[in-house]
Amino acid sequence: MRYTQLSSPDSLGALTVVELNSPRVAPLPTPIKPGTVYLTQWITAIWLTAQTD
Repeated sequence: MRYTQLSSPDSLGALTVVELNSPRVAPLPTPIKPGTVYLTQWITAIWLTAQTD
């Protein structure tokens, strides 16, 4: 069996965690899993704290 490697589109580019949590970027849909919401809240809180320093 042969596997073909699919290439990702270059036009989208990769976003950093800061860019993903930026107000200019639409919020990502959060899957409903235990702990996922808390992780997102922690990342946002850390980013907001870094912005005030």
